[in-house]
Amino acid sequence: MNKLWVGFATGLAALFAASSASAFSIALDVPVAYEFDDGGSADEVSGFKLGLGIITLPAVDFGLGYERYELTEDAGGTDATVTFDIIDVFVDIPFPFINIVIGAGMGRTEFELGTVSKSADVTQWYVSLGYPILLLFDIHVGWHQVMADEIDFTFGGLPATVDVSGTMWSVGAKLEF
Repeated sequence: MNKLWVGFATGLAALFAASSASAFSIALDVPVAYEFDDGGSADEVSGFKLGLGIITLPAVDFGLGYERYELTEDAGGTDATVTFDIIDVFVDIPFPFINIVIGAGMGRTEFELGTVSKSADVTQWYVSLGYPILLLFDIHVGWHQVMADEIDFTFGGLPATVDVSGTMWSVGAKLEF
């Protein structure tokens, strides 16, 4: 976890230092739904995505983001919890009536079921569509495709494999200053 924060801070510092931009953006998103690739859905989804961008070309943002999501699903009387920690890079391309953000990220996922706790690598890509308001603010909806390595573990003396890959929907807002 500390390595993710150090990587995020280093990348953000390099992005700011390399830019002669005069405008920045900050976006905050929250997840609203997560569907696993096997067809099941998470019972509860919580967390956030924070994105910081710099306008480096006329009206185009390049930036970094940090995501932390937690999914909870009932697994036969025991709650299974999946936590994602992801660092993103993105480009935000505004048009007169819509802002389009395309991003990709990588990080770790932690799967917990009872006393079992296993982690795996995760990557994702996402698209966000935003409606600009007064050129300084937008509200948006995002679609994330999350790809995680399968997690092998033993539960109740039996071997098991879980795949937490799936798609997530998010909503959020962005402010440019």
